[in-house]
Amino acid sequence: MVNPGGESTMLGQWRIVLRQAEEAARLGRYEEAYALATRPGVSDHHHAVQFRSRLALDLIARAMRRGGVDDLAGAVDDLDLAERLGAPPDSLAAARLNLADRVADEVRVDLDAGEPARVLERVEELARHKIGGPALRRAKEIAEAWQNGLAEGRRGEFGRAQEHLDRADRLASGAGSIAAQQAVTAAKAELENRQKGATPKVEALYAALSEGKWPQILSAAEAVLTSVPEHPAA
Repeated sequence: MVNPGGESTMLGQWRIVLRQAEEAARLGRYEEAYALATRPGVSDHHHAVQFRSRLALDLIARAMRRGGVDDLAGAVDDLDLAERLGAPPDSLAAARLNLADRVADEVRVDLDAGEPARVLERVEELARHKIGGPALRRAKEIAEAWQNGLAEGRRGEFGRAQEHLDRADRLASGAGSIAAQQAVTAAKAELENRQKGATPKVEALYAALSEGKWPQILSAAEAVLTSVPEHPAA
């Protein structure tokens, strides 16, 4: 009997493959160890099952070490592989929560810097790898409200924009994120100034539209778009 890798696993040859897997794991080549330990003719043996369980726990431990030195991508990869190896769900969940708490500090830096889109991108990417926790959820709520406010402002929906930014402000205050709250306050001030500047331009656009004078309409529309880049009428 020959497995897909071309290596016989009859008459105890599975032991050789398993030893190769153990050596690969000892050298830190966990993906290779996983591939060897899950080969047909090897994977069902009791020793291979035990090896995969140990390997999964070793991967969780390495993920925590990687997280401790800010190697987030490596930690996430280790936890994903540990899950494929059948790691205990409780151990896996605890490790992911620990990693979420570590990365939450980095996400807060983006929030404090006024980058809600970046925060949402990072939190959603982490969620695809089942990395999440209370701190990341709070950051996402603030970023969503903030980003919605900015989007409404680009369309000229200043009332709705202000409501979203007010919500982001309250959430940031409740989370004790003083720097983020200050950044949201700055965004609110910028929105108010933009509204003041855009209002006469929008009025001029609608006046030109009512008169049907296309040169004036085009000129007025261009003026609106400098302040409200996604204004529907402009």
